[in-house]
Amino acid sequence: MAVPVAFAEGRITKLRREAKLALAPAEAAALRARLAAAVGDPAVSRIVSVYFDGLGWPLAARAAAAPHDTVKLRFKEYFPDRGGSGSDRVVLELKREAHGVTRKERVWVPRQGLETALRDPGVAALRAWIGDGPLLPAVAVSYEREVYQGEETWRVTVDSGVEFFRIDPRLALSTEPLRRELLGEPAGREERTIVELKHLETHLPSWLAAYGGARGYSKFAQAMRCVHGVGEECAAVG
Repeated sequence: MAVPVAFAEGRITKLRREAKLALAPAEAAALRARLAAAVGDPAVSRIVSVYFDGLGWPLAARAAAAPHDTVKLRFKEYFPDRGGSGSDRVVLELKREAHGVTRKERVWVPRQGLETALRDPGVAALRAWIGDGPLLPAVAVSYEREVYQGEETWRVTVDSGVEFFRIDPRLALSTEPLRRELLGEPAGREERTIVELKHLETHLPSWLAAYGGARGYSKFAQAMRCVHGVGEECAAVG
């Protein structure tokens, strides 16, 4: 099923709830089997995300201290880009999350227009958190994403092979696609599978709701621990 624009890919998403789970391999395999039986095979993509922050990493410090109340700015690049028209593009997202309820402002932009898009008034609203300094590419994260969706009101994403990278700003803002092989060796890896249950109010099937509430996992916070030492220590590669 195609993901409805109003739920997942519009300029501004509806307020929705997200529960994040970090599952061991056996738990993840059981959930995948249940999801596939319920809604069919998933759509699969490799994703590369680059997160931005200000001097001193104020957004990362906030995410580490209070993962239930965060503000994130990132772009995501999909391989393959199933909704694209053959041109290189990224989706720029400003995400606010408070106590399991999320709101995203997003816009698809051509790669060559990324730096211009970062001057968008919506992005400028970040000044309340990052001050007047420059906005910097802070870290990159790469993973394989499976998307399961059977109804318009909920979907489940399953992310595996999650890796965290130091990112060269010139590479992040290049006009060329930022493929995984360009990122080099990761600074850390997430051995668990990261599952997000995304739904409108009261619309999550009971068997999925039984997995529990938000656990506060943040790829951004984990990447910043691995790469820049913000927050607690990250498990090293190896």
